[in-house]
Amino acid sequence: MRSKKLETLVNVYKELAEELVKLNSPELEPLLNGWSVSLSQVNEIINSPDNAIKPSLLASGFEQGLRDTHLMLGDLNAQYRSSAIKVFYKIVGSHLPSFFQKSEAQLQRIVAKGQIKNENEWYLVRHRVDKIECQPNNEAELAVLNELLGKFEASGIKRAMSLKHR
Repeated sequence: MRSKKLETLVNVYKELAEELVKLNSPELEPLLNGWSVSLSQVNEIINSPDNAIKPSLLASGFEQGLRDTHLMLGDLNAQYRSSAIKVFYKIVGSHLPSFFQKSEAQLQRIVAKGQIKNENEWYLVRHRVDKIECQPNNEAELAVLNELLGKFEASGIKRAMSLKHR
């Protein structure tokens, strides 16, 4: 593997799968099966001599997957939720100790500058919206984040339309 970051992320997913399967939650089976397929595919891509995909692109996808995993685990039945989230934080924290702090700091920078620059930033803001959407007392933050998302999406649509009409 050519990227230490990607290697670390792959190891996080492998360890998460090993630990989450021990919970025997039927709700987790589709997630764990999906990870198994994804990890296999990434291994094939990385080991292919014709690989044109940059490790940083794969790593970015895996990072977004971790943010989404947190949301999915929060939706589990109460019987499994607490244990699954504890496993998640323990494993992610042991491999990527600053993962959550970096995401929070990046989100704060995006809000401070008032603009989403790229798809990765869009996902970070979208993740925060998903996380706080149904919680009370977040209306002001939601308004700011939704405005950022809207401006970015509108600019993307404008760019796509201008390219289409050339």
